[in-house]
Amino acid sequence: MTTTVCHVVDLPVENPWLNGLATHHDRTRFRHLVVSLGPRSELHAGLERRGVQAFALGARSRRGYPLALARLVALLRHEHVDIVQTHLFDPSLLGLLGGRLARVPAVLVTRHHSDFTTLFNKPVHRWLDRHQALRADLVLAASEAVRRSMVELEHVPPGRIVVHRYGYEFDTLRPQLTPEARCQLRRSLGVEGGGPLLAVIARLSTSKGHRYLFEALPQLRDAWPGLLVVLSGTGPLREELEGLVAASGLTGAVSFLGWRSDAHRIMEAADVVVHPTLHEAFCSVIIEAMALERPLVATDVAAASEQVDTGETGMLVPARDPRALGAAIQIVLADPTAADAMGKEARRRVVERFNFPKMVRLYEETYDEVHAGSGSRRG
Repeated sequence: MTTTVCHVVDLPVENPWLNGLATHHDRTRFRHLVVSLGPRSELHAGLERRGVQAFALGARSRRGYPLALARLVALLRHEHVDIVQTHLFDPSLLGLLGGRLARVPAVLVTRHHSDFTTLFNKPVHRWLDRHQALRADLVLAASEAVRRSMVELEHVPPGRIVVHRYGYEFDTLRPQLTPEARCQLRRSLGVEGGGPLLAVIARLSTSKGHRYLFEALPQLRDAWPGLLVVLSGTGPLREELEGLVAASGLTGAVSFLGWRSDAHRIMEAADVVVHPTLHEAFCSVIIEAMALERPLVATDVAAASEQVDTGETGMLVPARDPRALGAAIQIVLADPTAADAMGKEARRRVVERFNFPKMVRLYEETYDEVHAGSGSRRG
């Protein structure tokens, strides 16, 4: 018997998690549908190319949610959905309600964030997150850190939460630059005289902690005068961060690249990938740096310690600690041979732990258990 799982999302672009699920799921036992709250987009086309039906509810803002909810309920009934799985905040609000109104046997909420509602003082959001967790049949957390924050900060019973980490396509997520292409890219980014290149791939927002790297740069520039930091990403803090760089006398040491389609190649060209974030649930930049065999220095927040074996596959330091961040970067830069070995070991371990087939099989085990349980409840 085939189990029909309907994912309720609100994503306008292709999503690696959904694409991986669409590609690797057992088509003899599971049928996946994806429903977006908003209008059709490249997300739908990408999923349909992989043989997964994708629907759009057409809501362009929250004012369109009542009609979207009615359409969702009708769709769930028409497609005889066995399990609804929601992703992110608004889809969980509508997906939970729609699943209950349509009498779907089981509704699962996927939690993709950890402690940001506490970190950034959002008590209403935190209360609603707890409400969703308690009314779902099960919560699927992206990491142990997410599960821990739900238990400690939202007081969700531990038995309602199962941890399923993300998967990645490592056949395509691998080093690709030849030595010549790497040198050419470094020159195009502004590296001169063989100086070290640090890459930060992150949205320009408070939660990503760029300012703490800037505070660490003077000590690094003393040791490596030609050091350059490139920032790939856009966000609301760009003007403020540019002002901070100028005020600190670091204009020549930091380059704002904006959004780059070749972010993976920039990471590959770097001597160190730095991720000074204050908050993550399960950080894809960490996984990507490791898969690309790059030496990594990141802050030890949320799931970082579940991804990185510090000292072996990367360096983890406390958040908001410029001195520790700078010291770790110095250790990596001072020994290129050890850094190269660390990068190669990082790829070996990350491919073993976080591949898509492993992730999908774990999800399917959970679907089987939930479906069997809902069947016994109906009986």
